[in-house]
Amino acid sequence: MDKSSSSRIYTPLNSHKREIRLATIKPGTQLEPIRCSLSYVSLDDTPKYEALSYVWGDPSIRISILLDEHPFRVTQNLGLALRFLRLPADDRTLWIDAICVNQDDLDERSAQVLLMKNIYRDAHQVVSWLGNEDENAAYAENGDMREVLLRLGLHLSEEMQSYWGRLWITQEIAFAQDGILQCGDSIIPYWAVQRFIQMLIPNPMHHDEFRQEVLSQSGTQGVNTLSVVLHKIKLNEVSTKLVPGMPLLDLLWKNRWKLASDPKDKVFGLLGLSDLSSSTHPGLEIDYNRTMRDVYIGVLQAIVDITSKLDILCFSAIQWSPEAILGTGQTVLPSWVPDWSTYVPSLVPYKCSISDNNAAGDTPASVGFRSDKGILCAAGFCIGTVKKCGASMTARQHLTNDEHELFHAVQRDVLEWRKLLLEIPGDSSTLDSDVLNTITFGAAESNSDLVKALQLFDTSSGSTHFPSGRSNRPDGMRTMAREGVLLNIQRSCGDMVFFLIETSISGPLVTDAAIPLMGAGRSGIREGDMICVFLGCSFPVVIRPNGNHYIFIGAVYVDNLTDGEAIADLENGLYELDSFELR
Repeated sequence: MDKSSSSRIYTPLNSHKREIRLATIKPGTQLEPIRCSLSYVSLDDTPKYEALSYVWGDPSIRISILLDEHPFRVTQNLGLALRFLRLPADDRTLWIDAICVNQDDLDERSAQVLLMKNIYRDAHQVVSWLGNEDENAAYAENGDMREVLLRLGLHLSEEMQSYWGRLWITQEIAFAQDGILQCGDSIIPYWAVQRFIQMLIPNPMHHDEFRQEVLSQSGTQGVNTLSVVLHKIKLNEVSTKLVPGMPLLDLLWKNRWKLASDPKDKVFGLLGLSDLSSSTHPGLEIDYNRTMRDVYIGVLQAIVDITSKLDILCFSAIQWSPEAILGTGQTVLPSWVPDWSTYVPSLVPYKCSISDNNAAGDTPASVGFRSDKGILCAAGFCIGTVKKCGASMTARQHLTNDEHELFHAVQRDVLEWRKLLLEIPGDSSTLDSDVLNTITFGAAESNSDLVKALQLFDTSSGSTHFPSGRSNRPDGMRTMAREGVLLNIQRSCGDMVFFLIETSISGPLVTDAAIPLMGAGRSGIREGDMICVFLGCSFPVVIRPNGNHYIFIGAVYVDNLTDGEAIADLENGLYELDSFELR
C-alpha cells in the first residue's frame, strides 16, 4: 500500500493518550467479501477486544479486503484467518498489527511497539492462528480433548518453523491473560494444552489408559507420534510461558533461532519481556528509523552499561568470512557485536553456561565506546597466545548417520588433538583427564581413572575398534560408556578446535601445577591469536592484532581459568592491565 492510500485510511494516533486502532470484522459467510472497519480507542479506557497472534506469510502473495470501504491488501494467511474468525451474525473486534498499525509510518510503528505488551496483556483473549487444518484431521471444540490435542500436536510439529518460529509470538503469548489456539474452525484453549502437558509429564507412556487408547486407535505408530507431538507442544510458548522480567541477554540468546521480517525486531520484539523494559538507556530506544547496526551496537552498550558485565561479547558471531577475519572487508557490524539477525550455533560452549564460569572474578567491566566508529575499548590483560591449534572437529551435519563410523570419526579427531601434547616434557598421558575436561568444557570431572578405563586416548589397546554388539560384560559396558562420552564430545566440539596456550608469564608452557594451559573454542582461531581476560567477562576471549587495533574472534573455554585464577595472578603482579581497542 502506498503512502497516499494509507493517508486515506488512517488518521494519526495520539501516543500520549496511549491510543490504538481496533479492527472490527463485519459478519458474513465464508464466501462473502471480507469487510472491516477501524475504531480509535485509548488503552486507558479499558476497551474490550481480542488480539490476533499469527504469521504474516509471504508478503508478495496478497488478497484484497475492504477496510472502511477502501480496498486494502493483506497477506493470504491473514485473509484466511479473517474468514475463519468472522462471525455469521455479529461484529468481532480484534487488534491486528497489519491492519491496526500504519506500516508505512515508521514513527507510528515505533510508538505502537512500545504499547505491544499492554495491547496483548489487556486483550480479554489472544487468538493464536495456526492456519487451516488438514481436512483429514478435523476435530471440534467439544470433542474428545485427548484426540483434539493429539491432532493439534501434529499440526504444531508441522508449523514449528512458521507460527512457533516467529519471534513476536514470544511476547504475545507471554503477556496473554487468556487465549486460544485456532486451526481452521477448531479451537483449543491455552489452559487445555497446559493441563494436558502437566498430566502426562514426565512420561506419557506411564498413563496406561491413555496409551492403550492411542494404541487401539492409531497403532504403535500413533504412540510414537504422540511422543514427538508432546515434545513439540512442550517446546512452544503456550505450555512454557516465559515470565516477564528475564535478563535481556538471556532472551536474545534463547530466541536467536526465531524469525522476524525486520532484523531490528530481534531486539525490539523482546525488550518488553525483559528486565530492561523500563530502561531509558538511549541504546534501547525503539525507533524504526535507526539502522540495524545502530540497534545492535546500542543494545550491547546498554547491557554493558547497566550490568557492568561484558558477557554479551561471548555471543558475538564467529562465522566470519575470510575478509572479516583479516579485517580487509567492509562488514555491517564490528567484530565485537553479536549479529542477532541470523541464527548462529552455540558460541558459548555446549553444556557450559555463563553462570558456571567466572574468568574475571567479580571485577566490573571497564570499557569505552565510540559507537559511531564501531570501536570498543576494553580493559583486560593477555595471558598468552595460541601456540598450537588442532584442526576443526567435523560438524555433526557433515558426519555419517552410521553410529559406529560416527564414533570412529570423533575419536580420530580427539586423537589428533591429543597429539598436540606430545611436545610437553615428561609423560603426557598424565594429562589425558585434563584434555577430556577441556573438550567437554568442564562437563567431565578430571578423573585419570575414568580416562584410563574408557581408553579414549590409548590407540595401542585397540580402543578405536568399536564392537558391533553390546553386552553386560565389562568390555561391552566400557564400549557403551566410551561411545556416550564421544557423543557428548561431538555435541560439545562440533566445528570447534582444541589448542595449547603459550603463557605470557616467563617460563615453560606450564602453570604452577605443571599442567599446560589448553583451551577449546569455535573454528576460526589460529596460531598467534591472543588469549585475554577482559574485566567483567565470564569467559576468556580470543583477539587478533590487526594494525593498530584488534579483531574479536570469540569466547573460549580454558579449564584452568574458570574461577578467577587469572585475576588472582593479576593482583599478584604476574600480568599487567592494558586496554584493547576492538573494531
